Amino acid sequence: MSHIRMAQPLQSGRRLLPALVVMAALSGCGGNVARSPARPLFDGRTLDGWQGDSRVWAVRDGAIVGSSRPAGLARNTFLIADGSYADFTLHADFKHAEGGSGVQFRSRRLTGDGFRVAGFQIDIGDGETGSIYEEAGRGTLAAVDPARLRRILRPGDWNTLTIRAIGNRFEVWVNGRVAARYTEPSSERCPRSGLIALQMQAGLPMDIAFRNLRIEIPGSADFTAPSSTAAR
Repeated sequence: MSHIRMAQPLQSGRRLLPALVVMAALSGCGGNVARSPARPLFDGRTLDGWQGDSRVWAVRDGAIVGSSRPAGLARNTFLIADGSYADFTLHADFKHAEGGSGVQFRSRRLTGDGFRVAGFQIDIGDGETGSIYEEAGRGTLAAVDPARLRRILRPGDWNTLTIRAIGNRFEVWVNGRVAARYTEPSSERCPRSGLIALQMQAGLPMDIAFRNLRIEIPGSADFTAPSSTAAR
């Protein structure tokens, strides 16, 4: 696939800030946009429309599969979707058993460093699935409750992730249940738009798979839970 190139991935550590979970009204660095139908980010067959390291990312059985086997990675690397996205709702299925991964949004590519990105991320794995994190920044911004996560996550099986970003307000659902909410108080730290990317985290060998990646552009009036059970 022509977009896949060899990379020098990202090295990063984790820093935990106090969780800031805010459920205030929409405000700050974003506004309303017109609604559009959901469209696929992944065609189920190729990595057309994505850029990443071909040693790590491939398509198998209708899913994007990332693997750091056999030796693991010394640094993080990312599979980056073409285009820039402002307000949106992103839906994805993921399967993961061990190690760490995540979905970047409102992110930026760091010049001259392969497939390295920085910005907002929804964590997957390491007991933090659904937490809101800032990659190459402040660390965890809103942490998922561990007891809640144990009730809703299916380790090693397919799970559904929903990410909604409207202005400076972000919400995350795992399997239709709220995992985290965060409102960014700083307009300087809240880009109006940015990249979407999938992470393969440094460390021990691991695998992560994604399928059914779809994005829609809602108006702020549609900023609701994705199912009737989501707010429980």
